[in-house]
Amino acid sequence: VTGVHTCALPISVFSVSPTSYDYGSEAVGGTPLATQDFTVTNAGTTDLSFDSESITFTGGGTAQYAITADSCSGNNIAPAGTCVVSVAFDPTATGSQDAFLVFSNNALDSPQNISLTGTGTTLSPPSNTGVPTASGTTTAGNQLSASNGTWTGTPVTFSYQWQDCTSLGSGCTNIGSATSPDYTLSASDVGLYVRVVVTATNS
Repeated sequence: VTGVHTCALPISVFSVSPTSYDYGSEAVGGTPLATQDFTVTNAGTTDLSFDSESITFTGGGTAQYAITADSCSGNNIAPAGTCVVSVAFDPTATGSQDAFLVFSNNALDSPQNISLTGTGTTLSPPSNTGVPTASGTTTAGNQLSASNGTWTGTPVTFSYQWQDCTSLGSGCTNIGSATSPDYTLSASDVGLYVRVVVTATNS
């Protein structure tokens, strides 16, 4: 009679979703940055362990990617547990930018390489599609407020300059430090046209 006894050793099993990612096109210097979460799951029977420098990049486009959040590094992930690494594509050059997100841990198949692809494009300046407006009562002592209007090109900041003009749209001079969205009319504005110049910036 022969007896056979088998036993299963506890192992950690690395699983990640997605297993690769294409960020598409992103303008050089553009904001907001394109970001993707990579969710790691321990599909094994013992802790999946990461040291403090477990998540890195490799490949020609390494400098174009950045980790913006990381709950994996320095942690032990229990069986069926998860952690998340968020990666932003922030191109500094145009063209195809390929790299690998590298996970190092105690799983048998470590390190695991996750393919990242993205294309850097030229940032286009904002273009106005709806003229900014000013609203309020046009008498001295009252406040005027500027709207930004509408723009293409994903503007991220706006600046303002209020002006006095001798005629409608001409003979205009800047009004001192009147560079906020709101402006309170003064006696020196009486008899003049007041306008606001709105400038949109995306870099």
